[in-house]
Amino acid sequence: MSVFKLKKWPSRRIVTTCTLLISLLSSPLAFSADGRADYDLDNDGLIEINDLADLDEIRNNLDGKTLYGSNVGCPNAEDGTVNGGCIGFELTADLDFDTNQDSLMDSNDTYWNENNEGIGEGWLPLGGGGTQFKAIFEGNGYAINSLYINRPSTNVIGLFGYINQAEIRNVVLTGQLMSIIGKSYIGSLVGLSRSSQISNSINTGPVIGSFRTGGLVGYLDSSQVSNSFNTGSVLGSTRDTGGLVGYVSSSKIWRSLSTGYVFGTPIVGGLIGSSRNSISSSSYWAIDSSGQTFSAGQVEAYSYVGVTLATLQCAINANTDSTNSNCVSSDGST
Repeated sequence: MSVFKLKKWPSRRIVTTCTLLISLLSSPLAFSADGRADYDLDNDGLIEINDLADLDEIRNNLDGKTLYGSNVGCPNAEDGTVNGGCIGFELTADLDFDTNQDSLMDSNDTYWNENNEGIGEGWLPLGGGGTQFKAIFEGNGYAINSLYINRPSTNVIGLFGYINQAEIRNVVLTGQLMSIIGKSYIGSLVGLSRSSQISNSINTGPVIGSFRTGGLVGYLDSSQVSNSFNTGSVLGSTRDTGGLVGYVSSSKIWRSLSTGYVFGTPIVGGLIGSSRNSISSSSYWAIDSSGQTFSAGQVEAYSYVGVTLATLQCAINANTDSTNSNCVSSDGST
C-alpha cells in the first residue's frame, strides 16, 4: 500500500495535523472599503480579501468580477486574463470571527446574526437559497478562525453554501471556537458542490447536521476534492455522514484523508458516507480515531483504505518505508 504523504503547503504556510504556524501578510496600499485605488494589487485576476467585511461582501459578487461594485485594478483582456477582468478572490491575511477577541462567540461579535428568538445564527453562507458561487477562491494558506454557524433548520451550510463551476483552494478552517451546525448538505467549507474543484484545504472544527454531512463537504456532485483533510468531529443524525464528504456522486477524491471522529446513522463512513459512480484513490481515514472501519466505495487497489492514526502520522515523514519505520510493513499492507 502506498501510504498517504501530506502535500507540502505553500511557502507562506506550513500546516500539519497538530500545528498551524501562522504569519501575517499585509500591504500598506490595501484597505478594505469601497473606493480602493486597486482591488488586484498583484494583477493576478483575483480581488484581494483583506478582512471579514470583504469576505462578507463576496455574497454580492458571486461571479468574482467585482467587490463593492468595483473592478478597479483588475487586468484587461490584453493583459492575458481569460475574457479580461477579475475571476475570483484571494485572502491576504488570517481572519477571525471572534471579532472582539474575547474567546467567546456571542452578540458582541460582528457576524453573530441574532434571530428574532434571540439565538445567534452566525455566518450566513456564501451562495445558497437560489444563488451559487461561480468563481475562484484562493485561500493562500491563511487561516479562517472561529467560523461559527448555528442554523439547525437550514440546508446547504458551510463557509460556502452552494458552489457551481467554482474552484476553492488552500483554505484553512480552524480555531477552538469553530462550530458548524445545519440540517441537510452540511460541510465546513462547502455545503453543496457541483462541477467544481476543491484542493489543498483543511478543516479542524466540528460539523453537525442531519442529511449528507461531511467534515469538509456535505454533497459533492460532478466535482473533485484533492490534497485535503479533516480532523474535526462529524455528527449526522440521519444518513450519509462522512469524515471528509457526506455524499459523493459522479466525482473524484484523491490524496485526501480524515482523522476526525465520525458518528451517524444509518449510513456512515470514515472518509465518505455514501458514494455513487465515483472514484476515490490514494485517500485514507483513521479507523481508530474516527471510530469507523468502513467508508463508502473503498477499494484497496486504489489505495483507498482505513488505517490507524499512527500509520497516517508515520506518512508525514518523507520516504517512509519498512527500512526506516516500524509502522510500515515490508509488503506495504500496513
